[in-house]
Amino acid sequence: PTARRVSAMSTVGARLRIATALTGAGAMDYGLTQAGHEIVLQCEAEPAARDVLSARFQGVRRARELCEIESLAKNVDVLVISGMTREYDGSWRESWSKASCAGALKHALRLAAESRVPWLVIEARGRILERNADTNEAPLMHEFALELERLGYKWAHRTVAAAAFGVPDVSARVVIVASRIGDPRDVLLTEDAGPLHVERRTNADEHTFVFNRHPEHGLRVYADVCEGFHPEGRACVLTAAGGLMPFAIHDAERMQGLPPGWTMMTRPSLHGSQGAELAARWDALAVTYGCVPCSYWIGTRLADPYSVKYSGEGVPFDTAVPPSWPGAAYNIGHGRVSALCSPFVRTITQLPCLGNFLTTAFFEGGPLVSREVAVECARVMRMSGWEPPSQLAALETVDGGIKRDLSEEPAVRTPAIGSRPTSDAALNVTDVSAQGDAKLDNNSFVARTLPLIKTKSGNFIAETGEVKRMSGPELLAGDAKRPRMGTPPTGDPESGGTPGSANRMSFIAGIGLAHRRNNQLVWAKLPGHPFWPGMRVNEDKDFIPDDARAMAREGEVLIVFFGESSFGWVRNDQCLDFEEHYATKSRDPGRNKARFQAALKQANDELHIRETQAERDKLRKLAAQVSTAHKFPVREKRVALAQVKGCTCRACTTAPVAGTAAQRCIRSEAAEKATSGHVGAKLTIQGKGVIGKNILIFWPLDNASYPAKIVNYDPHELRHQVQYVQDDVQEFLSLWKEDVSLPEGETLGGNVPDADHAGADLLLGLMSAG
Repeated sequence: PTARRVSAMSTVGARLRIATALTGAGAMDYGLTQAGHEIVLQCEAEPAARDVLSARFQGVRRARELCEIESLAKNVDVLVISGMTREYDGSWRESWSKASCAGALKHALRLAAESRVPWLVIEARGRILERNADTNEAPLMHEFALELERLGYKWAHRTVAAAAFGVPDVSARVVIVASRIGDPRDVLLTEDAGPLHVERRTNADEHTFVFNRHPEHGLRVYADVCEGFHPEGRACVLTAAGGLMPFAIHDAERMQGLPPGWTMMTRPSLHGSQGAELAARWDALAVTYGCVPCSYWIGTRLADPYSVKYSGEGVPFDTAVPPSWPGAAYNIGHGRVSALCSPFVRTITQLPCLGNFLTTAFFEGGPLVSREVAVECARVMRMSGWEPPSQLAALETVDGGIKRDLSEEPAVRTPAIGSRPTSDAALNVTDVSAQGDAKLDNNSFVARTLPLIKTKSGNFIAETGEVKRMSGPELLAGDAKRPRMGTPPTGDPESGGTPGSANRMSFIAGIGLAHRRNNQLVWAKLPGHPFWPGMRVNEDKDFIPDDARAMAREGEVLIVFFGESSFGWVRNDQCLDFEEHYATKSRDPGRNKARFQAALKQANDELHIRETQAERDKLRKLAAQVSTAHKFPVREKRVALAQVKGCTCRACTTAPVAGTAAQRCIRSEAAEKATSGHVGAKLTIQGKGVIGKNILIFWPLDNASYPAKIVNYDPHELRHQVQYVQDDVQEFLSLWKEDVSLPEGETLGGNVPDADHAGADLLLGLMSAG
């Protein structure tokens, strides 16, 4: 078996078989699969994380505890274990706790000795390199390295900064690679950006703050970059513009490199995840603490570990356990050596900034922050040496609604940026998200109201009286009595509300678009800049602050630009239709190519959404115009039908429990919905006859339809398995309950001939009954 493994590992770009453990919701797994490898075994105990793994890695064998795995299969090439969320207290010789990092490392050694796996990859926090603070015992890395050397493994470790991969987090992440057959230095140490040279920020006086409650250190505040963001539902963001809002769950996923929505287990609703579902998503992220780009980098190096040989310099250890363990070291059989290696594997000129990374929009949906949490955020800012903005400072007084004397409260110090905490005490803050559906007074929330100020992008945020959003859709009574600045005073028949109301508009750079899908897509050119994709603002219906209107000149139109979160007044002759001039204007400009491509992608996505919606509306109109002679009659009463001949659905094959009414045939429900022209219902009653058809599935939260292909059919639940074209993700759906349409060129097929036998009998019965 060992010889066969060596042959497989020597193949350039090999697809390796990997077993992972303790990786939470699968950040490491996702990065490794993106590098072309296959996950064959997973181990995770946290229920919410297991649900995510089951949905994202279907068909993979999965254990709950490492102790359940006696040995690895002979074809496993790599064992990957994450210790990022493990406990680091206690002694190596005493700890076999399943929650400790030492226990996880011992299980890794046990499996490596039993199965002789060729490669071993461990990801851990920086504390693995530190001595035990209570007993001054050697670091866990020393004990682990001793056992690796005894088993005949060569090893190397390196401290890697997630900031090198574009994530605004500078916490230490230690990656350990051990191998029986290769040189681990070639995987970890060959790519090095050297000393970090960071350019000075042009807007150094503008900061974005994140308030994060760490389980060990209490509430902490970070400016511009995090130092170990701990996923939890009460985290807050204070933007450079002064808006305080909850930290969005999709941004927490992106902080780990995961795609937004990775932990979402149900179809998104208009308001996103709520209640228990949202709590489960936070729980899954809390036990993950991964970095997908870092895992992808490791995966690419493992796929071709011999392409680049390590030739760096090192300093041999003076003793087996140096006073301070180095950030990078190795032992390939000639003794332990400290490697001169930077934590940045890629060259960067600027540290990633929270203000540019976070996508949480000031005007877009989501809950508000409780006043008590806001007061705690203001206090933590003061203790860390920052002056809170006037909006937060006002809440610390009686006029702000919080009647408390902060001077009499016990001082709970929180660390300044880059320093260690002086107290582990946690702040007592009410968890608003845990209050369920209880009715809360609007006064207990912080209204996101701002003066008219200039943001870092050079654009304006509406002032206090113009746009306010409370816990409900209603506007403040005082504001509802007067028209919004820059908008017509009359309501819009399409939206059912005033064009200036915040809950109806889509805001970009402070400009409110009343009906985003109706704004013309254009190419617009500002002096000194290339043609850039954007949307033309409707000056009569859309919300435009007075300060923005004052910039206009005669013959100019207002454009909001994609990818820039900015706007500008452009001469009418420098504003061209997007589709008509796409061929000539979509070429890369001489500079800013990356920004241009990002903006172009957003514009193309917007165009695709509009075309999809237009096609769906067209199909609905055609369905409404079809003669009723070709439709099945609708039953007047929803009574349980007798068992349909040949039907294998759950209701028809399950005997009713004594004393309960018989379940209604699922197929009959779908058939009745098909009589109203529902496309998904018509596909459902055709059973396996529609496998291979292409469809469009509408997602309400994204407000877009995504193309998918029907690949399988479950006759028991009357569900079809669909595979999305964009990312190949598969899921089973009851199409008769979904908003489904057909792409251009695709047809439903005949009403009866294409249906399966049970469906044909049912349809004929319905037609004769009518």
